[in-house]
Amino acid sequence: MNLRKYKNEGNMNINHIRYVQEVFPHCAIGKENYKGKIEVYMEPGEYIMDYCDEYQFIKETYNDNSWSGEVLVNHYFNHLVDQYRPKHLQVVLFATTSGHFPIEISKEK
Repeated sequence: MNLRKYKNEGNMNINHIRYVQEVFPHCAIGKENYKGKIEVYMEPGEYIMDYCDEYQFIKETYNDNSWSGEVLVNHYFNHLVDQYRPKHLQVVLFATTSGHFPIEISKEK
């Protein structure tokens, strides 16, 4: 998927982006579907994402596919770093399933 991005410069110079997106993956470890909520806190660097493209990327990559929570967080974190080069980034996943208690997994730079 070719994701559009825009230079964060000049009069734009955005300094904070936060978004939340639900995902519905299949857990590779627990062997059952779970409901997750990805929260992203980003201080943009050189680029700002196209929100529509990023939304599609999340849906196509994580919904109905096999991802443990830890692997999903790591994968999405690395994707954001590679694509947009943020100054600061935190990716948090809140996951619920019938197989265990609710969990929160995060990665930050």
